[in-house]
Amino acid sequence: MTAKRRTERYRRIERQIVEMRELAFGRQQNSRYPDADYLEIERDSIVRARVLLDCALVEEMSALIIMNHVLASDSKFNEITYFGRIKRYHVLYDQVLGRLPARFKMSVVRKFIRVPRQVSQTVERMLALRDVFAHVRTLDYNQRRNLEYKGQNILSTPGFAAYVHDSRDGTAFLIGRSRVLEPPTNRSSLSRVRQRPREG
Repeated sequence: MTAKRRTERYRRIERQIVEMRELAFGRQQNSRYPDADYLEIERDSIVRARVLLDCALVEEMSALIIMNHVLASDSKFNEITYFGRIKRYHVLYDQVLGRLPARFKMSVVRKFIRVPRQVSQTVERMLALRDVFAHVRTLDYNQRRNLEYKGQNILSTPGFAAYVHDSRDGTAFLIGRSRVLEPPTNRSSLSRVRQRPREG
């Protein structure tokens, strides 16, 4: 991609962000909310979006970790990327694992791999926040402790900074163990290890 095309792409995305912001919240000068309330809604939406995206990533990576172990001896699965066009893999991912609650998937993951206690605790805190942000529109109605992360309000800069730091470590661990960044042929090493005959 040339420098000109990169600049054009950057400016296009920048315009889209402004346009989508206005679509989502309206123009600030035309808003029915006082200025401070308008900005609070935007702030809360940034935090809400980040938590929901992180938890979606946790669910996806947990499902992939489970699939990698359940299908470790399936040579075809280890040779393809993103399940190819094979229906049974998509059904397992979407219709079976996709319907399991996030906490249940994490409990299954812990049966296959050792998850550090810090990662487990971080994921549980993330999911607890997700339970609030996914189901509650007006956050003021919540008990204060429901919006806390390690004793700090998640909607404050220190609280959000602590959350982002921990969530990066937690999701990085799951991404690494999901093998999603490895070439398909490298994933098959798990099946080779499991199928290696015993000596003697």
